[in-house]
Amino acid sequence: MLSGPAALAQTGGVRIGSAGTPDAKAALDVSATDRGLLIPRLTQAQRTAITNPPQGLMVYQTDGTPSGGTQTGFWYYAGNPAAWVYLNPTTTTVAAGAGLSTTTSGSTTTVRLGGTALTADTSVPLDGNDLTFSGTGNVGIGGTTANLPLTVQGNTSNDAVQLRNSGGTNRWHLGLPTNGTSNGLNFAESGVADNRLFLKPGGNVGVSTNDPTARLDVNGSMRVRDLTGTGSRMVVAAANGDLSTQAIPSGGGAPTGAAGGDLAGSYPNPTVGTGAIGTAKLADNAVTNAKVADDAIGIAELSASGTASSTTFLRGDNTWATPASSGWDLNGNAINGNNFIGSTNNEDVVFKRNGAEAFRLFANGRASFGTNTAASQSLILGFNAGVSFNNPSGSANGAVFLGFRAGEKSVGSTNTYIGYLAGANNSSGINNTVLGADAFMTGANSTGSNNIAIGFDALSNAGTFTGGSNVVIGSGAGYDMRSNDNNILLGSSANAANGLYNAYAIGSNASVTQGHSMVLGGLPGTNDGIRVGIGVTAPSSSLQVNGTFAVGVQTGYGGGSGPGGAANGLDQGAPNLTNKGAGYYGLAPTSTSNQHYLLPNANSCTGRVYYLRNNSSNTVARLSVTSGQIVDGTTTISAGSTFDMNATGSSKVVTAISDGTNWIIIRTGI
Repeated sequence: MLSGPAALAQTGGVRIGSAGTPDAKAALDVSATDRGLLIPRLTQAQRTAITNPPQGLMVYQTDGTPSGGTQTGFWYYAGNPAAWVYLNPTTTTVAAGAGLSTTTSGSTTTVRLGGTALTADTSVPLDGNDLTFSGTGNVGIGGTTANLPLTVQGNTSNDAVQLRNSGGTNRWHLGLPTNGTSNGLNFAESGVADNRLFLKPGGNVGVSTNDPTARLDVNGSMRVRDLTGTGSRMVVAAANGDLSTQAIPSGGGAPTGAAGGDLAGSYPNPTVGTGAIGTAKLADNAVTNAKVADDAIGIAELSASGTASSTTFLRGDNTWATPASSGWDLNGNAINGNNFIGSTNNEDVVFKRNGAEAFRLFANGRASFGTNTAASQSLILGFNAGVSFNNPSGSANGAVFLGFRAGEKSVGSTNTYIGYLAGANNSSGINNTVLGADAFMTGANSTGSNNIAIGFDALSNAGTFTGGSNVVIGSGAGYDMRSNDNNILLGSSANAANGLYNAYAIGSNASVTQGHSMVLGGLPGTNDGIRVGIGVTAPSSSLQVNGTFAVGVQTGYGGGSGPGGAANGLDQGAPNLTNKGAGYYGLAPTSTSNQHYLLPNANSCTGRVYYLRNNSSNTVARLSVTSGQIVDGTTTISAGSTFDMNATGSSKVVTAISDGTNWIIIRTGI
């Protein structure tokens, strides 16, 4: 109720706090010099629970944080759009200058550049050099098009990017020519018309030319500093293309040193290498009497009888012959339905690498990799799949890696990784079964074992994973797990907090944050319709049982010698596991030395229910707490005091319920 004088004006307004006429524009005029107006105070949960709030409804929220997330402070309901609006006391500031300005309307501040408001999809004209922001995160400079993360359009002088020194002088320019047909990328020095470096479409690079005709085209002299030596030298190319220098031969130009190509030995008397001259080099009369010194080899000694063609071969008796059967050309073949690669005598088909068996096809369709080594007892297919594992001298075996980089870092035995990047970073872990793209894709040096992950991105995060014996099924499930053991998650994005043991979450977005616990369904707001039924097909409540249910029973339970820490505890389930866990306790005090019992902190077990009976016929059983209170009707018992369960009367049998702060006592009597 409001206290103090109140005045009612003929205009329909009301003035509270002092005498006088209320302001004509106000329905309620509150006047005070030492007090304020206190509006309703609600928690976030209470505020958002208001159904059909009217437009303009205002409350003060009492929980929240100063920054980020839900805020503490004044909120009003906007109505259109239908949402609660927070009155943010922080003022947005933007420094003006160089075409930058701000305007504020209500709680909304608009930032403008060059007179144009900066929004998610904006083109700002800046003296012909537009600055464009697309609605998809792209930025354009010099034009109104921004179809890539950064799009730069040069001016009519070809420049797109200028590089200046610390004094502001232009030194280098990067741009695309505005004329011609080359459409290349030009890197030029300021004040110089020639192209210092030019990249032409197709990959040719020009130095001081905008029309390179080779992979590297230098218009001018060139120096290779590593090709040094004493005096003038000549550049030679090895068979692999490496360049080097050697002294220019003297004495009429006769070569010296080691021979190369088809020649063996050293100059001046090299010999023709074994097999160096083949039929292709003798074709079309390439070698004649005149080309052979001193007539040492005559044409008759080099010629062969018969007709050479693309399908014949030269026999040892110097005659051309046609193969008895066709071969398989490594450059490709025209085939029909009767062609195949394989054997016709019931023998295995073997592929070798460096003389060692790499792959074998058996008659029954089975395939094996390598010989009978540990690593060969595995199946690995995919780019970089199992590259650390495939070591014939290792002892790991039984791997199945299928997919791009699947099991890339694995050196452990009996892992199954199927899918793109599946298990790529798990190194020494064993006995893991993973199915799905990005599944079990954890941070570097992960070592988890005995895990099952099924679904896209299941059991994946950037941290190092060391947990074991977990089962995670669902797309994106298990994203916070790194050192968890014996967890089971079923459902898309189901999750368990890191480090939990024996934690279970079932349902889409279901999340468990403590060990030795099972969660069914997601949090309120994400999966409100979760209902569990036992013996029913359509449960109408969060838990509906068509039948009986039972709680743990503990009888003959003696108490402690005093309240608080000296009392015997009543513990049931998480977070405290004891061999005294029960839902029903038959308390058995026999004297003042064993009549005290301690209820757990109410804030650690919201919603927990105990059924308690004092089985003694002559000794009081005393309940106490170490935090919060015990509430018995209108009576509250603080920590350190006790609630007495008498041997007779209404307090002999009670039900104790935690509301998250206190324990509520419901007397049921004998």
